[in-house]
This record gives sequence, C-alpha cells and structure tokens, in this order.
Amino acid sequence: MNRRLLLAMLPTMILLAAATVLPTTAAAIRDAVIDRVAERYAAQVNRADLLPGATAARGPMTILMLGSDNFENNRGYQGITGQRSDAIIVLHVDRDFRHVSAISIQRDAYVNVPAAGPWHGGKTKINAALAYGGAPLAVRTVQGLLGVRIDHVMVVGFGAVHTATDAVGGVNVKIDKPVYDNQFHIHWPAGWNHLTGKQAEFYLRQRHGLPNGDFDRMKRHQQFLRALMYKGLSLGMRGDVIRLDQALSAVAKSTTVDRGMPVKNLAVAVAKLDVGAITYGSLHMKGAMTINHIQYQEVDPTAVAALARAIKSDNYAAYWRAYAPNAVTHGA
Repeated sequence: MNRRLLLAMLPTMILLAAATVLPTTAAAIRDAVIDRVAERYAAQVNRADLLPGATAARGPMTILMLGSDNFENNRGYQGITGQRSDAIIVLHVDRDFRHVSAISIQRDAYVNVPAAGPWHGGKTKINAALAYGGAPLAVRTVQGLLGVRIDHVMVVGFGAVHTATDAVGGVNVKIDKPVYDNQFHIHWPAGWNHLTGKQAEFYLRQRHGLPNGDFDRMKRHQQFLRALMYKGLSLGMRGDVIRLDQALSAVAKSTTVDRGMPVKNLAVAVAKLDVGAITYGSLHMKGAMTINHIQYQEVDPTAVAALARAIKSDNYAAYWRAYAPNAVTHGA
C-alpha cells in the first residue's frame, strides 16, 4: 500500500469550519464572511480537464472524489501509470443543498474499465482507472458501474493530510479495541488517540491487522475526516483564524477539480450545512474473489442498483434503510 488515502472530502468538509469564525455576528455578516473565505480558497484550487465531457449540473449534484497516491503533488493527473485512486467516493449533494451522502467504493471492486492508454479495456480493479486514463477514465468507469452521470470530479493529493492535520494542531480519533499494524509496526491503543500529520498517515494507511481490512480502513478515513472537521470547527469558535487559514490553504493547493466545477458556490453552500448533514457509507460488496492469483471484491449488483436509484431520485432514505450508514464517531 503506497500512500493512498481518502482525502477527497477534505475541501468541502473543512470549509464548514469557516462558517464559525465569527459565530456571534448577524447572519448577513456571517454570510459575507463565508463568501469571502470561499472565494479566497476557490482561487487556490487547481483546475484541469478531468471530465470526459462538459456537464452543466443543476439542482442535485453528484461529484466523484478521488484520493490520489501522488504524495509530493508533483505529477499530472492524466494517464500517469502507478497513480491509483484507492480512495473513491461518490458524493451526492441533494437538490436543496441541505444534505450530503458520501459513499466509498472499495478499491479492489472488480468492474469494467473502458479502454484507455495502455489498457485495452475489460474488467479489473476500479482503482486502476486513474492510472490508465486519469480522472476522465475514472469518471467513465464509475458512470458505467452506476449508470448515472457524474457532474463534477476532484482529485486530492496525499500531501494535504500532513499539512492540514498539523495546521489544525492534530486531531483526536477514538479506537474501539487495541490493534497492531504489522506492516508499519505500530500499536494503536484503545480509546482516544491524538494524531499528528505523520501519525495520521499511518493511521489512514493501515489495513493489516484490522478485522475487516480495507473496509475498516475506509471507515477510518471517514472517521478521521469527521474528526478533522470538528477540529476545524473548534478553531473557528476560538477565533484561531491563522491555523484555519493554513489548513484550508493546504487542502486547496493539493486539490484539482474539473474546469466547470462551481467551487466557490459549492463551498458557500456546504459551509452553511449543519455538521450532521453528511452521512457516510460504503458500497456493499458480495465478497472476495480470486482470478489468476489476484484478489478482487465482487460487486453486489443489488447494492449498485439501490445506489443508482438513490442518486437519480435524489432520495437516499431507502438506500440507508437497506445499507446502514457507517459509524464515524469511533472505529477499528
């Protein structure tokens, strides 16, 4: 496992903290602050041709977010062999921008990846799409899997986790039971653990020693993101604008979005959400399968169909009843 983390949610989540910088001001002034902050950081986000075709999303919005293993943020996003997206999230913002549903897709999901670059097309792991054809191929792959349109896409480099975590003074995560990582030789005690940027890297990369392997790792990603969001909120409440600014800048500069993505407007909308308005989940798989000595995860077509219905109808109620959300206040 080479530095592949689920960071795509960072830009939108941490912008929630900006809304609390002046918590006692009138609503109009507060909205003006949010607008100013969103404009500042939207200008720092990188833009590129990440979509296979132009889109003009209205109302509900579906965003594909890819966590790249581009550690130094020094590689391009188009067809770079070896740059895989082990962090894959389908983010759906509802029509009224009052709720966000974030569904992680397991990196080993066995899906059809269309031909691109050195790849002749066919079934393989979903995280290979970014390596073979950049974000446009990843978008085509997810659209083919779900049968829905992806309105926008964003790719976040791994380096942001260090700088953003350290910028807010570290974050606290709660671990249910003690666990030993025999890959990185780290023991994580039960209870609350304070993570610096470097510790966050190991915490988010671990899969060996976790009861459910990659599935627990995806939940750790979501747990960490929630913890980072709350730390940002606390900084805002204390008026610690300098740390907040450093964290926001770190994330923005490590993020690349499609040219048409309305970053500022989206950031303003998300910043006004209630902190409980983001629901996390994982796309259900049927189980492990082995082909030519390589292990994959078999996609559950029933779960895929349920997710597609939720996106198309802009209503996740039935989906969450069938597939319970992930607990993000604690984890393995």
